[in-house]
Amino acid sequence: MTQKHACMIIAHEYTPVLETLLRLLDDPLNDIFLHISRLTKEPLPDHYRELVKHSGFYPFSEVKVRWGGGSIFRAEHALVRQALKRGPYRYYHMLSAQDLPLKNNRRIHEFFDAHQGKEFVQLGTEQYQKDIVSRYQVYHFFEPKLGRTRDHPFWNKAETYSLAIQRRLHIDRTKNC
Repeated sequence: MTQKHACMIIAHEYTPVLETLLRLLDDPLNDIFLHISRLTKEPLPDHYRELVKHSGFYPFSEVKVRWGGGSIFRAEHALVRQALKRGPYRYYHMLSAQDLPLKNNRRIHEFFDAHQGKEFVQLGTEQYQKDIVSRYQVYHFFEPKLGRTRDHPFWNKAETYSLAIQRRLHIDRTKNC
């Protein structure tokens, strides 16, 4: 009863790990949706399309993705919209460009065939969940200035002090959500 799966990937840049991920997901039973941050100035490298021989491959760039902001959710939403346009799919998998599958496609599809209709969401240990929550409960005002390299000493200090003040004041931007 195997049906196609949608593999939705959020990427900030083109990396060897992303290339490996695309090759590993390439399978006739997968369609691959790749969202590359609009902050990436380079166009999709030509050889990326050659990496995916058996899957449908749908790369696009819609959102300027910055860590710690709502842009990640907007990119996820864009991926889901794109997948729903081509779907329906049996399962929808949200991945980052740093993820790699631990099993091959055959084993992955067999697993989902055996557990048809079940949802699988893993949030890690209780401590991991607390660490993640502590990151998004506060505002990251200076993240757009810092970018991924974080090599701006002034903005690093501004971000550090801003976070310390927010935590001291018990700021929780999620309490009214």
